[in-house]
Amino acid sequence: MKVKGYAFICASWGYEKRLPAYIREHEAELGLRENRPFFCLMHRPPKGTVVSPRVSTSCDERPTKTMSKYPNCVCFCGHKHKSATSEHSLWQGAFTCVEVPAMQTVQTD
Repeated sequence: MKVKGYAFICASWGYEKRLPAYIREHEAELGLRENRPFFCLMHRPPKGTVVSPRVSTSCDERPTKTMSKYPNCVCFCGHKHKSATSEHSLWQGAFTCVEVPAMQTVQTD
């Protein structure tokens, strides 16, 4: 879907494996190759991006490989519930990934 000209792709729990096919099918329609960023919202983090020393649950590598083709991709994910101030909550590589914590675990230290 597009909001104010920006593409948003949502892959809720269990749909991460379908994300690569969806992106391939809708790339032109959503304008994913344009210079402007697009946003991918996922529950579990893409493998090899935001990591936690305590929890290692993440998607398989397919979403990571797909989004790596788009440096303009900004992925927001959750699942691990760690502090927003953790250095592991932000990953910048071939694309950008931000882990959004549960509000009950937001810390300021």
